[in-house]
Amino acid sequence: MKKLTALLLVLITALSLCACGVDSGDDSGSASPGGTGNVGVANPVTSATAQDVENELGVALTLPGRATDAVYQLIDHGDSDTKMGQCRFVLDGTECTYRAVKADGLKDISGMFYAWEKAGSCDIDGCPGNVRYNTGEEGVCFWYDEDAGLVYCISVETGAGEEYLVSLAEYLRSCADGQAPVEEVSPEQPDEQPSDEPVEQPPVEDDGDAADETA
Repeated sequence: MKKLTALLLVLITALSLCACGVDSGDDSGSASPGGTGNVGVANPVTSATAQDVENELGVALTLPGRATDAVYQLIDHGDSDTKMGQCRFVLDGTECTYRAVKADGLKDISGMFYAWEKAGSCDIDGCPGNVRYNTGEEGVCFWYDEDAGLVYCISVETGAGEEYLVSLAEYLRSCADGQAPVEEVSPEQPDEQPSDEPVEQPPVEDDGDAADETA
């Protein structure tokens, strides 16, 4: 009788240990939706429509009539409650990224961090701006519209040059103002050679919290 009782106690103990090893499937919300148990990080870039971007900025990111493959997004950046509007599109075979965000002054919101070969100030239809690029490769032009309280930025990953970037920025600004017949205006690709001379970077505030454009 004692042996039977001891055997039953052993079996009960074994069953209890097995039950403790079973995953109940309830991690009190700590598991990711995929069930991996990892806590997810919120993506700062969200899909949007042209109207969503206009509602956020108060103005539309107007594109040329020839622009194709337009993809609109909103980007959370820094501690600001205001989101950045972004549109990626293709113009005459060149992939472009167009951004705008509410700001108090000129700053680089491109999210592009390169050792720029050339840099300098520029004027975009009366708006103070800055252009930075590596000749024939990546580049960015950004400008501040004081009346709208917005910083705009256009960047490319190839074919960059000062004349091209500035004319592209002016082209987009004229499209936004409804001034330019988009079928008659087209920036020309530059014919510039890289320079070995060092370039002094203009003192322009960088927005370190701006999301990278490849996000």
